[in-house]
Amino acid sequence: MPGTKAERWTLFMLLALALVLRQAFVHVPFMHDEISALIRLYPTLGETIRTGVMAQDTHPPGVQVFEWLWTHAFGDAEWVVKLPFILLSVAALFLLYRVACRWTSPTTALVTIALLATLQYFVLYGQLARPYAFGLFTTAWLADALTRYLDHYRKRDLIAYTLAAALSAYVHHFALLQAALIAGTGLLLVKPPQRRAYLLASLAAVVLYLPNVPIFLHQLEQGGLAEWLAPPGRFWLEDFGWWVAHCSWSMALVLAVLVGVSCWRLLRRQARSPHVIILICWGLIPLVVGAAYSIWRAPVLQYSVLIFSFPFLLMALLSGLPQLSRSRTGAMLGGIVTLTVITLVFNRQHYAVLGSSKYEAFARAIRDQAPGDLVLIHAPAGIMDFYARRWGFSRGDAAYVDLRTTPQDQVEAQVLAHTGDAVVIGLTAIAPVEWVSLVQARFPHTEGPAHLLEGSLQRFTRTPERTIRNDEAWGHIRWKEVYHPGEEAPSGRWNLQPGLPMSFGSTGDSTLLLDGREFSVGVRAPVDELIEMDNDIIELEAIVFTPHPEDFHVVAELTSDNTSLLYRSDRIEDHVQQADSSFRLCVAVKMSDFDRRGRSIQFHGYLWNKGLGPVRSSRMTVRVRAGNGRIYGLLGPLK
Repeated sequence: MPGTKAERWTLFMLLALALVLRQAFVHVPFMHDEISALIRLYPTLGETIRTGVMAQDTHPPGVQVFEWLWTHAFGDAEWVVKLPFILLSVAALFLLYRVACRWTSPTTALVTIALLATLQYFVLYGQLARPYAFGLFTTAWLADALTRYLDHYRKRDLIAYTLAAALSAYVHHFALLQAALIAGTGLLLVKPPQRRAYLLASLAAVVLYLPNVPIFLHQLEQGGLAEWLAPPGRFWLEDFGWWVAHCSWSMALVLAVLVGVSCWRLLRRQARSPHVIILICWGLIPLVVGAAYSIWRAPVLQYSVLIFSFPFLLMALLSGLPQLSRSRTGAMLGGIVTLTVITLVFNRQHYAVLGSSKYEAFARAIRDQAPGDLVLIHAPAGIMDFYARRWGFSRGDAAYVDLRTTPQDQVEAQVLAHTGDAVVIGLTAIAPVEWVSLVQARFPHTEGPAHLLEGSLQRFTRTPERTIRNDEAWGHIRWKEVYHPGEEAPSGRWNLQPGLPMSFGSTGDSTLLLDGREFSVGVRAPVDELIEMDNDIIELEAIVFTPHPEDFHVVAELTSDNTSLLYRSDRIEDHVQQADSSFRLCVAVKMSDFDRRGRSIQFHGYLWNKGLGPVRSSRMTVRVRAGNGRIYGLLGPLK
């Protein structure tokens, strides 16, 4: 173990802090990917690989096989499932310290480990029972084994190199890429007399990986993650760096000073260390390959897949730091750790956000629903069944409406027919946000939503309960404008076709006659004028009457520089007629899914009488609803 006695004790304290921050002994709810892996564990290992990996996953089978063995032996409680991943993520820091000491300096090694121990990037992925902690360990083990083999040329280090390379390939495809980079570097560095043994060890790692080749080729044919992941845009690197710095200017300044001093000293040196060049290649090539594949083939680049290469890039960027005295090193590390932990807990609210599990909240709402409540949940049925088994309730005892599989008109019919006083609705980040408006039209009172990680839960009531008030009184509706036929437009944002005929009812209420008119009423405005926060929701609602409910739409569009960014419509065919013979249509735009930087975005909402049928409209409303500030809170700024 390299370093002086003081440096070793410092390392042990950093590893202990890393273990505490990863909450090895505190409840951390499962996230979506973790539950997805657990429900893909089948009674036999063969079925788990065939169905749970090849048919439903894009990762190698290593972690899935491990979880099958581990849960069969010890169960699937949260702390049980997460424990080996947490421990391996901390063990990886020890191995990375040894590599950094040998390839850079003890000061650089300790600063690197201090950051890896406390940055949210590594705390988060060290807490998840997914391939990232495993891959971080196996790639760190591989780099350590290669380093020690190049120093001593011992057989045991070569065996460790073979096992680490093979395991990396079985854990994650980007860990496989990292292993290939490290192994290729070893081929350049190993001395000629030992080259044959090194090649045989590399060949042994390839042989160990051969059983996975059919799975790899099958997954390669599937392309990437285009269903839910976009290719990296022009702000991707900026966003990644800002997230690594905890979205904190003070943290970003500290990192910039450390890297700036290091790079300045490196540039002043006349002799360039080949180790720095190698570390830069290990750190940057996976990023370049991932970006190129994502742009020209299919999206795969995420922050998580760079966790195997980022430590080596960090070592390279900090390798020019001077070797300081024990007291100065301690003071610097104390300042770095204090700032990083404070920004982790308070700026990033890491534990509060991570603990706000949407699935636990949904399952609790199903289990604890009051008699007569209507519960609407947008979540995979398999995940709700997972919690039902764990918490001891059945869907028969605690029923709910599955918004993912139930047609919209059937859900609306149940809401309209519901005679109870409350409706509870839980939505994931990918759920249509129009559901909230649909429920609130019938049950207007609420305390406001519980903002959860990648989801929200909200209870609406027909009559006020305790502190429950109308949504607008609590500020959840930031702004709205309503156009009533026969009145002037509320603002210059409204476009009204001239000469629209109107009809008047017995009570004096008026409606627009849209017969034979394809376009009639609309609203247009820059998004910057409508919303206050980047995650706000713009809703457009229309109340219409027609004897033939077909081919009528309410449409919302987002455009920028004459380019369409979004087109959403709500069809009258997807709704049921209400008690007053009207149809209520609503379309919503969730602005948290759009990046407004560097461009002006226009919102355009309008009525589209595509079939030119006999339609009357009595009201049209545009409003802005406060969005969920935590919806993507672990991987981006809190709003």
